[in-house]
Amino acid sequence: MKKQYIILLVLVVIALIAGAFFIGRSASATAWLQLQIHSLSQLAGVGAAHSNSSGYAKGEILIKFNPGVDAANERALMASWKLAEKEEIGALRIKILSVPEGKEEQLVEALSHNPNVEFAELNQQVMPLAVPNDPLYLSQWHLPVISGPGAWDVANGSGVTIAILDSGVAATHPDLAANIVAGYNVVSANGDSSDIKGHGTAVAGSAAAVGNNATQIAGVAYGAKIMPIRITNSTDGYAYSSDMAKALIYAIDHGAKIANLSYTGVCTTDSNVSIKNAAAYVVSKGGLVISAEANDASRMAFAENPNIVCVSATAKGDVRSGFSNYGTNVDLSAPGTSIYTTNKAGGVGFWSGTSFSAPIVAGAAALVWSANPSLTNFQVEKILESTATDIGTAGWDEYFGYGRVDVAKAVATALTTTPPSDTTAPSVSITAPSANATVKGVVAVSATASDASGVAKVDLYRGTVLVATDAEAPYTFSWDSTSVGDGAYPLSARATDRNGNVGNSGTVTVNVDNITAPVVADTVAPTVSITSPAAGVKISSKGNTNVVAVASDAVGVTRIDLFLDGTLLASCSNTSSCSKGLMVKKLAAGNHTVTATARDAAGNVTTTPATTFSK
Repeated sequence: MKKQYIILLVLVVIALIAGAFFIGRSASATAWLQLQIHSLSQLAGVGAAHSNSSGYAKGEILIKFNPGVDAANERALMASWKLAEKEEIGALRIKILSVPEGKEEQLVEALSHNPNVEFAELNQQVMPLAVPNDPLYLSQWHLPVISGPGAWDVANGSGVTIAILDSGVAATHPDLAANIVAGYNVVSANGDSSDIKGHGTAVAGSAAAVGNNATQIAGVAYGAKIMPIRITNSTDGYAYSSDMAKALIYAIDHGAKIANLSYTGVCTTDSNVSIKNAAAYVVSKGGLVISAEANDASRMAFAENPNIVCVSATAKGDVRSGFSNYGTNVDLSAPGTSIYTTNKAGGVGFWSGTSFSAPIVAGAAALVWSANPSLTNFQVEKILESTATDIGTAGWDEYFGYGRVDVAKAVATALTTTPPSDTTAPSVSITAPSANATVKGVVAVSATASDASGVAKVDLYRGTVLVATDAEAPYTFSWDSTSVGDGAYPLSARATDRNGNVGNSGTVTVNVDNITAPVVADTVAPTVSITSPAAGVKISSKGNTNVVAVASDAVGVTRIDLFLDGTLLASCSNTSSCSKGLMVKKLAAGNHTVTATARDAAGNVTTTPATTFSK
């Protein structure tokens, strides 16, 4: 991997030298070239560090059970897999589980197929976003570009708290100290929010460095408060998604209106469900989550997340910063090249990256809210988007979203915006089970809901009894029908939108039938056999093979587990066969064994003899 980065760096530098030649041999061109080479070397270093990382926390996974699964059933499932709960991310019901090192990915794969599990995922490691200091510019060019002075005539962010979820903040910095409120360290669970890297201090200054104090610089919302929340204890700034989720909950529960995350893995929430859940919680409490789009100069093909404002970067001349990511999930853009901001040591310096575009938008949101505190979070976001300067293709586009933020226009619009007049209830319906269906045991219930202002939550009811609540689409529940007697029961769903309007679904009546005629206890274990690979076969290292087991039982096979050399390879539920592809080239030379275990609903278990093959 390191060799690839070196080759790429050499090729890009050659291209830059050629560009400088055509620009001319002026001092400014030479300085420009030096800056690009410096930035590229830093980017190469960041990339190499990331590639050497495991990418997730060893010995941990994250899991969330479906709404409606009670604590006893959660404990029973974890016990069946010999998993221990380390911690629960309270309001989200996401559990951090201790697992054997080396089995994290296998367990996530197996648990993801359990019908009572909403999701299971790795505790992903993500890195802060920055291209280091740029010494070539001598002013805060971005403030007049976003019309900061025009907004400051009316609002400066007073009364609004912005949480900076980062490497910490240097709270004694002369241009930050007056705006700092009590912070928190979610990793150590204490108040040490000092900056361990420097990234967080620079992000904080971009959003809300003190203004009108004859000292150094001014942030976009220079009258707003800064809540420093440290999400890493690592000097490289890397953080885990579980700590980001905890930090988002802490921020909104302790008075912040806006949470800024200048890290990877936030705008790409298709692959990080824990952060997606945490952002939905913040929005349900009336807050905003602002995130950097990232600095890989790549197109991001992720769905737009209605609970996260994703920000790309612009440079002088209202063009896209060359390093900025873009794509289908971009909401807004803001200056991100050569942003003059606060440094950890107490001074100021130039930083570049979407890391600094995001807090500029966070500051803009604070200005809008301070101009009109009655606005909802939904209104604040829409005002920022509707007043942004359209600098790309007309309307929304994947480079700039709805445009480059204009805080003067946003504040002016906020002053004339009234509280929401939305009185339209969301639409909601139960999609499963169907009306008059006969059900038993744990019943999977699904609902759909939609609303112009966004759905905040969906509640599932059995008659007038609240069964469970889900705040994140798709809305799925697990209802334990054994908690009631046999008979007909009405199920309904109730959706609440961001403005508090409530919509009700029609009633779906189901017939619970858990009491059946007495049956003779099932004491016969299932049969199970390995059908691939064949015993004694030798497989070429250039080939691949499937590990396949088949099983049968008079009552029914509930699970088949496949093991390679004693380690869980795959798990299949409610099926008579289980298959898993095997990449032979990754196996050590020599003999290997596969076994399979089948179990039925009565708990009877059969394990095959070991089948030995070689590479």
